[in-house]
Amino acid sequence: MVSFTDKTGKGGENNSFHHRMSQITLTFEAGDGVNFSVVKPERYTLDGLLLTGTFNTADGIATADNGAQAESLAMNLADGNLTSSIILFPQTVASLPLVVNYKSQEYHTTLTVPEGALQAGNNYTYTVKVRNKVLEVSEATIAKWNDIDGGDVGADL
Repeated sequence: MVSFTDKTGKGGENNSFHHRMSQITLTFEAGDGVNFSVVKPERYTLDGLLLTGTFNTADGIATADNGAQAESLAMNLADGNLTSSIILFPQTVASLPLVVNYKSQEYHTTLTVPEGALQAGNNYTYTVKVRNKVLEVSEATIAKWNDIDGGDVGADL
């Protein structure tokens, strides 16, 4: 049996946690000719994603189902939130079509995925500027998810 946290049978010394999925974080900003103070984007859709997969408890690896058909994932931006994160299986994908719904209009663009893959443990952060007629997307910033040490916990009988 392998520990979920450090891939060793004995559990390791620090028993630290490691993310095995990928994350995409989109932050929406108002660009030229757009004002979010009255109306904010309602939702967005990312296309071309593998949404199913498996997690191997023996080696701690999450794998997208490469035999599955790529799908769309629609996300509502509730309560005026302008930042949204999704967690996905690691997968090979060069680009992802993005549609943002703002004022009942669809704005289309494409996210470019660095190195052609969403890799385990990485958070791909994009800034999406909604402009009067188009979307402007920054290059992805890739960061490891923050590993947080929860400290020692004791259990008394």
